[in-house]
Amino acid sequence: MTDTTQAAAEIQQVATELLEAVLDRRAKAVQALLVPGGPAAVGCQLFGLDFLIAQAGLHTPGRELRSRRLDIRNGRARLECICVPKEDSRREEWLFTVYARRLRGKWKIDHIRPIGLEQTLEDVAFDPLLAGLYDGTAQLQLGKEGLDDEVEMLLLQGMRAERFNYAEQVSAVRLWRDFRRKAKPDITKANYWAAAIEYIVILLEYREGGQNSVARKYGATVGIVSARYRQVCDTLKLRELDPRYSVDENPVDEDALRQIGIDPHKIRLPLTEVKGKRPPLF
Repeated sequence: MTDTTQAAAEIQQVATELLEAVLDRRAKAVQALLVPGGPAAVGCQLFGLDFLIAQAGLHTPGRELRSRRLDIRNGRARLECICVPKEDSRREEWLFTVYARRLRGKWKIDHIRPIGLEQTLEDVAFDPLLAGLYDGTAQLQLGKEGLDDEVEMLLLQGMRAERFNYAEQVSAVRLWRDFRRKAKPDITKANYWAAAIEYIVILLEYREGGQNSVARKYGATVGIVSARYRQVCDTLKLRELDPRYSVDENPVDEDALRQIGIDPHKIRLPLTEVKGKRPPLF
């Protein structure tokens, strides 16, 4: 068995264990299989196991998991999986991709996206539940016990009111937690920080909105939103289509660029407030 074949088998085993634990509602077993602080882990903290149920298509029962393709580099892997109907042939097959990282000698699940390796979110005709979750007209129930501070509470209340989808909400919380851990800011004025983070998500996802509307919404001024936005951007070195926080996967193969001597961070555009079409990356 080749190393790649072995890795695919190990990741599929972990993914199978994860999905079984999700269906059995064994929350502790699920968290033990996830990368701490990753999108899947934070999504479960905020929305419970319904987050992974939606991402992997488990809201439609009677499916069997099979792996199809594996892409693995530098201790990180993407495994395209397919859920196939066990009995009812009228049900459609369901593609999703498991993102895994090797931590302390074991594969753990970082994220699950409800599309195949070569698909984008625009390529897929989702069923009514996922379609609603991704266009923001449907929302997963938020578990208040999963929130770390008042910034997260205000931020998610504000984003849900504006129909940000659940993946954008998870990205916003992860971005805030990364900044808070690095900068250790004074969060006395929680509404100011919530405004800045929502504004950053607007820029990352090319949504409509600007500093004026965000400032009014959160009871801040444009100057305050601008100052905090720049502080977060500088601390985290945010850039366009940032792979750490963008909902759509970054289309650029960073490993391939490094192999030919190009530093991908030097050719990326910093996150900008001047928006139009998504920019060329280099």
